[in-house]
This record gives sequence, C-alpha cells and structure tokens, in this order.
Amino acid sequence: MKNSNTQLVDFFVEIFSEEIPARMQRKAVSDFQDLFCHELSFHGIEHESAKAFITPQRMVFKANIAEKTKNISEERRGPQTKAPDKALEGFLKSVGLKKDELIIKNDYYYASICTPAKDTQPFLPNILEAVLKKMPWPKVMRYPGSSLPWVRPIRHVVCSFKSLPMAFDLPYLGLTTRPYTIGHRFLSPNRISVTNFSNYESALEKASVILDHTKRRTSILNQLTDLASQKHLTLNANENLLHEVTGLCEMPVTYIRLIDAKFMGLPQCVLTTSMTHHQKYFSFLNEKGDLAPCFGVITNNTPPCVDKMLKGYETVLTARLSDAMFFFDNDLKTPLIDLLPKLKTVLFQDKLGTIYNKVQRLLSCADDDNLKQAIQLAKCDLVTLMVGEFPELQGKMGSLYALKQGIQPEIAQCIEDHYMPQGAKDNLPASLLAKKVSIMDKMDSIVGLFGIGLKPTGSKDPFALRRQALGIIRIVLTDDFLTFDLNPLIENIIRQYESSGIALEKNTFDQVRTFILERFYHYMRDFYQHDAIKAVTNIAANSSLTLCLVSKRIQAFSQFSKTEQGENIQQAYRRAQGVCDDAPNVLVVENLFQTQEEKTLFDSIVKLEKQVQLSLDQHNYNNVMQNLEQLQKPINKFFENVMVNVDDDNVANNRKALLHMFISEVRKIADF
Repeated sequence: MKNSNTQLVDFFVEIFSEEIPARMQRKAVSDFQDLFCHELSFHGIEHESAKAFITPQRMVFKANIAEKTKNISEERRGPQTKAPDKALEGFLKSVGLKKDELIIKNDYYYASICTPAKDTQPFLPNILEAVLKKMPWPKVMRYPGSSLPWVRPIRHVVCSFKSLPMAFDLPYLGLTTRPYTIGHRFLSPNRISVTNFSNYESALEKASVILDHTKRRTSILNQLTDLASQKHLTLNANENLLHEVTGLCEMPVTYIRLIDAKFMGLPQCVLTTSMTHHQKYFSFLNEKGDLAPCFGVITNNTPPCVDKMLKGYETVLTARLSDAMFFFDNDLKTPLIDLLPKLKTVLFQDKLGTIYNKVQRLLSCADDDNLKQAIQLAKCDLVTLMVGEFPELQGKMGSLYALKQGIQPEIAQCIEDHYMPQGAKDNLPASLLAKKVSIMDKMDSIVGLFGIGLKPTGSKDPFALRRQALGIIRIVLTDDFLTFDLNPLIENIIRQYESSGIALEKNTFDQVRTFILERFYHYMRDFYQHDAIKAVTNIAANSSLTLCLVSKRIQAFSQFSKTEQGENIQQAYRRAQGVCDDAPNVLVVENLFQTQEEKTLFDSIVKLEKQVQLSLDQHNYNNVMQNLEQLQKPINKFFENVMVNVDDDNVANNRKALLHMFISEVRKIADF
C-alpha cells in the first residue's frame, strides 16, 4: 500500500527490437512485468498501476512510482557480549557504528540501522539492466554491438521519468537511451517525442500502433466477425490462432478472400490445417455449419497494391491445397495395411528401433483380432503423403482413409483416438478398443525409454513421458478398467523388448511402476488430501497396479477419515503399530486371554474378516469402512483396560498378536 506522504510519478520504459516471435510474447510480457515489479520493490521504490505491454517490435513497462525510496529502519543482531573483541570490531565495521551506539539485549549486541530515503531516479538504470539480464527467454541470440543475448536485436531503448526522457548509457547493449520512438514500421515510421505514458500510448495509436495486446485481439475478432456477418457466415473461432496473429501485427487489418470450389471436396481437417497451421488464415462456416469457401487473412500493412497482395495470399493457399488434393487422391489408392512395411523407415528411437518394431511389440501383447487389426493400422498413416506434408494430421488422416477403404468404423476411429489424451484436459478415447491401444502404445514408450535410461529428470521431459503416464492413468480410472492391472502389461512389454534383442536396464519394471504410482499420486492430489492418498497407495506399492480400484479406495477412505469414527480407528491403528513394532509373528491363542476385552476384540475381528473380504471382493469400499467402524469400541476398550507389556511373555506376545490381527484387518484398506 502506498504511503500517504509519498508522491507517485509517471515512469515507463520501451524496449524496441526486431520482431519478437509471437509464440513467446504472452509469457514474455508477464515475465517483464514481474521482473520490473520485483526490482522496484527490492530497491524500496513504492509503485502502483504497474502494467507491461508487448507488440511484435516493442516491450513496454509502465507504473506510477515514488520519487524517493522508503526510509528503512532495521535492527541487526551482532555477537554476544562475551564474544572476543575482534568479533565486535568486525561487526562495528560492517554496520558503520561505534560501540557506544549499540544496544544490548539478551546478552547480544544489536545495531539500529536507518537507511534514509534517496532519490529514485539514480536507481532506474540499474533496475532496467537487472530486468534485461534476468529475462528468461526460451531462446536468445547474440548480435553485433551488444554483449547481452536477447530474443532479437534491440534497436533502441526509451526511458521516461516524471514525464521527461532519461538519458543514460547502456554499454551492455551498445546503446544510449533516446528521447523518441517510432511508429508503425510501414504505415508511420516517423519519430514520436516521448513524454508521459498516456501521451506516448495515444501518439503510438495515431502512428498505427495499438500497444495493448488485448485491444489488438479484440480489434481482429470484431473485424472478422463483421466481415463474416456481411457474407452471412460465422467465424470458425480458433483461440490459439487469434493470439498468434495478434502477436504478428501492430495495427491489424482483416480481409476475406475466396477458396476455389474444386478444393471444397477435401476433408475439412485438411482445409483448416492448410489455412491455420501453415498460412495463419481463419476459416468460416456457412448457415448449415459446413466449411465455407472463404478464408480470413490478417495483415500488418495496407499497401497501395492491396489487391495484388491479397491475390498473392490466394495463390499461396491454392498451391498448398493443390498439393493436398494430390496427396489425398494418391493416398487413397493404397490400402492402409499395405503401408505397414514402410513403417520400417520411420525411426521410433535410435536404440529402440522403428515404428514397425513398436507395432510388432504391441501385436504380441494383443489378445483379440479387432485389437490386432487396430494396432496394425494405428501408425500406417505416418507414411502417407498427406501426413508427410501435414504432420498435424496424423491419426485424423488414417481414420479418414480407413473409413473410405471400408474398414470397420470402430477400428477406423481408433486410429485417431489412440493418440488421446494429449493433455490433462484433453478428451479420452471414445471406444474401449481405442483406450486399449492408447494404453499399450503409451506404456511401450514409457517402458522402452526408461529401460535405456531416458527417464524424465527435474523439469526436463523431452519425450513427454509424464504426459503419457497421465494419459494412461486417466484412461484406467474409467469403469472400463475397474480391475485392470498394469503390472502384467509392463512385464509383457519388457519381455517383448528383450525377445527382440533390445536389452533394458534390470530394474526397468520397478522404475516404471514407481513412476506410474508417482504420477498417479500427483493426479490424485487435485482431488484428495495427501494423507488419504498415501494411506491407500502404501498398500498398492507392493501389490497389483489396479489404479481404478485404488482410486475408489482413496475416495472411500478420504470420506471415512473425516468422520469421528475414522479418526478414532486411525489413532488406534497407530497406537497398535507403536506397541507391536518389535512383536514376534505368532498366532493368537484364545486360552491365553485373561480379560473380557481381549475376547471381545478377538471375536469382533474374526466376525469382521468375512464381512470385509466379501466387500473387498465386490469392490464396495464404503461398506468396508462401515465394517471397520465395528472395531472402534472393542479396540478402545482394549487399550483402556488391558496392559499389553506384562511380565508373562506368553500373555504379552498373545496380546501383541491380537493387535497384529487388528492391524492386518485395517491394512486391507489403508496403511496410515
């Protein structure tokens, strides 16, 4: 919060460079703002209304900042009063005080240090330098005249304080700040004098530069919507493309042009991919919801020869679609299954062989004809002409080709769906068949890459194994895989690798199993508390990997542990574990019971065993929890009235064995 006595003044910086890649802009502008705010706070400079802006050529930070830094008072602890004189001398030197200026508290010397307020302006060049040097660009380049690597060469820097330009050297850039900027590179490349930020922003807009990314995005969206409405069309909105083209222009101008009708017979995904991924064009839908023979183009210029420019856009798209039509027609002439041998030319991983080898491993794990056919066809479109030109269409084209070649629809759809899910929020495959192929495909990649030592480390995961593990987990948590155990699949895939002559690390199974459990834990953390997850996964760590059942146990246990009965059972369980840690593994002998509490607890456990096992067999974990409640009173009475560690070793060990029975019964559902 701003001090009421502090006067805030206008401050802004512009970094003008060659074009910043659009894909980097959204993160860059956030980092730029955060770094400036951090540096201002670090130097004790109060600020408010901080905001950063980005266009293809400029990054701007503006804020209202204090004219002076804060008065800072701190109390610094020194050595003990009994410490050697040299220790005290060193402390006095570090704080710049004399001994009689120190304060003694609790047998320690303390120095009261007051840093008076200073003018803000001298700090600003250093703050700017710190921000520029700390910017975390994913890729940078070096260029003549600058010792500072940057995303693109910086051409000038403007810095304004109190509505006046600041002049200072930037030796690390080979530049000196200047009191003016320039407008749009093509439409208004004239100098613009710099004063306060408000005047700067309005002057830029007059010079054909919309500084605010959101305003540019809104302008593009409104222009496209208006143009579509005039032709009775609807914009086929693509949020990623909208953000990308917003980062490609400073003053967007939109146009609608026509697509030759002969291309409209191509699959819609081919048309939209050609337009969106390669040309950055927008598509439109007609009143029936079908793709319209039009495309929307965004430009950063309005040259005198605009018609010639737009004709060029049409020519480029026509060439791409002509290629696509040729690819499509030729691909259809070859049955997908005939392309399977060609997968021998597509490398999966240098040490793990080709995609063809991967398909053969998956076939060896398949147990029915439909699954085998789906696996055989799943990767065949990778060697089609269309996917060779448009990699984004892998899976989609295979599915389309399969349908046109008379393949069963479920198997055809599996070719596209087996790549799903590709993210935490992506849809799951629609059919059980596609889910099976997806699990097998992803697990083959995880096992193989772990087996040759290419597992994820820290934040690095070049083969997206965490994402693939999450995909497997999300699929097996559906009811289709209620009792599906991942352990045999992992073991089978390891055998297939080894039988094909690929040696994997000896502990591959344990590594993969642990990795899957870790990713499962992180996924569950979005829904349940840490203690509930660990209590159940502690059991799963040494048993079958039926994650759907484990998730249902976690859900039931999480609800149970929040009740009073659940808390009491957990406390009794932990107490029993503490008593029995060093107990010998012996059977309970009823004749050694000396109290009614022992007899009651034993009878309750024996009675409960069958009920719990029946509920476990039926996967009814809520019933298991309700059954466990029956042990609350007997175990509490036992601890209240029975001494476990008595002098008679036989009686003591028998009572510990009884507690072992209790522990074993609870551990059937959780180990906490």
